[in-house]
Amino acid sequence: MNDIELISLMRRDGTVLATLPGENDCFCTGLFLEPFTILEAWSIPEVESVFTEAETLLGEGCHIAGFISYEASPAFDREQKVLPDGQFPLLRLACYRKSPERIRLPYRNDFVLKTAFVPELRKEEYTARINKIHENIVAGNIYQANLTFRSEAPPVHNPEQLFLNLQTRHPVPYAAYLNLCGLKILSLSPELYLETMDGRHVSSSPMKGTAKRSPIPERDRKIAENLAADPKNLAENLMITDMVRNDLGRICKRDSISVDPLFHVDTYNTVHQMISTVHGGLKDNIGLFELFKATFPPASITGAPKISAMKVISENEKSPRRVYTGAVGCICPDRTFRFNVAIRTLTCYHDRVETGVGGGIVYDSGADSEWQEALLKCRYATYALPDFQVFETMRWTKREGFVLLDEHIRRAETSQVYFRRRFIPGAVEEALERMCPELESNPAYRDGACVKFLLEYDGRVKVELTPPRKPEWRGLGLRLLLASERTDSDNVFLYHKTTNRNFYDTRYHAVRQSGFHEMLFLNRKGELTEGAVSNVFVRKGARWFTPELECGLLPGIWRRRQIEVLDAEETVLSPADLMGADEIRVGNSLRGTGVAAYLENEEDHRCLFTGNPA
Repeated sequence: MNDIELISLMRRDGTVLATLPGENDCFCTGLFLEPFTILEAWSIPEVESVFTEAETLLGEGCHIAGFISYEASPAFDREQKVLPDGQFPLLRLACYRKSPERIRLPYRNDFVLKTAFVPELRKEEYTARINKIHENIVAGNIYQANLTFRSEAPPVHNPEQLFLNLQTRHPVPYAAYLNLCGLKILSLSPELYLETMDGRHVSSSPMKGTAKRSPIPERDRKIAENLAADPKNLAENLMITDMVRNDLGRICKRDSISVDPLFHVDTYNTVHQMISTVHGGLKDNIGLFELFKATFPPASITGAPKISAMKVISENEKSPRRVYTGAVGCICPDRTFRFNVAIRTLTCYHDRVETGVGGGIVYDSGADSEWQEALLKCRYATYALPDFQVFETMRWTKREGFVLLDEHIRRAETSQVYFRRRFIPGAVEEALERMCPELESNPAYRDGACVKFLLEYDGRVKVELTPPRKPEWRGLGLRLLLASERTDSDNVFLYHKTTNRNFYDTRYHAVRQSGFHEMLFLNRKGELTEGAVSNVFVRKGARWFTPELECGLLPGIWRRRQIEVLDAEETVLSPADLMGADEIRVGNSLRGTGVAAYLENEEDHRCLFTGNPA
């Protein structure tokens, strides 16, 4: 099914996309079409009767998909306090006679929310609410409370495209799209609330603990490792995991509860998240209402103890949560089901788009860091990576074959994995092998070739061949230009070789036409980074230096080898270091090494450096 056909179906009232129980492919989902009835509850007394009716329909072979709002909580326990809200359904379940079709979601990267979300409260108000929670913690009323707030953006007129784009950019295992009675809900949740794949065993995966990603793969891995060992995050995650154990203990057989894995860190486009998974064997004859009565709302979005935390939440949140932090999912006639925790979820109204964000507040939580973390979480809806491919370029000769092939593949794999794209082991080698007859027989490649391989989103490999470059740099005294325009060291694409390099390509072609060989760049802090197509090394006396990765540059293969050969130090370099240099070298694995004879400042045309390349 192509994207146009799917979008047309998504626009029909009653359509739901929800991942099916046991599904482990983020891009595969269940397509539910043409419900014969919609069950809904607008008041607390109606909730249990809706569940009873749903049980009856499941017994008749029907499939069900829909959502449960956070404000439905008192239906399962009257002590669970929530803000009153009579303007939004507590429960809406679509019922289908036809089984859902398992489909693969199309790749879309052509639409994003361009307007940032506006929080319903100011930072000062948020801080005051955190202070109130701290007072409750000090008083011994609670250990933790999950404080949230709503944010709004202007209405979106094509939520179907938005959902497909968001799931392409931020693939998560529990995504869902609901178009029910004119209400469109886009849930990009990475958190599992409840699932059973056989009707006998149930799992829940509370998510607690967040860390912002680094654009540098090595640093990014370290951040994930630090999150997995951070005492504060471990304590919070364990607290919520124990709550889930207790909740499941009400409906599971004695001694059947286990946790595996505990404190696992999953990586998403902008953040790392700590997740634990609790398993249990269900008691006999447990119905849907009993399942939700024991576990709803999810422990990770309330606090501890749950009843007390919900009371504090109701006293300190500004507006009802609605579907946010509720649950979205589907149920099959065989009593298998999957429901997410409805975080990272957009509700599309005719006049606005609404989402919720928040975090767990404990005794040592700081208002500033919690506010920034909440705003970071909101980026899932507006953070847009441009369409791009990871690529590598290398030399091929009949004598050497593909030069430095293993290192190029390793770097491409690192970038592909970093961007959470598919990498197929052996696919690059196979694609290059298929090009060997052309390389061996075509006279254009008698003296070698420039070989470029590109990786698609799904791991497919494309190879491009061009005749070999003439030696542009070797044996020449290079003329370099220091750019006036600065780069942003927070730009993730500076650290990865991708087709999203129009800025560098444009500047490089312009500088070549002006009689220079290469252009060097500074970041916004005035630190030296790299050339448009090269890394940079500076010699002072007998010692060599090169910009450290954090300044914003590609970890070049030539760069790594030069660090070893020259015993170079990675450090922060400035224009003053260029002016005081005894030698400046630039290079990459394709062009080799070039030595600077002249460096000019683009801003005022001053000569910053002259050298003797010989």
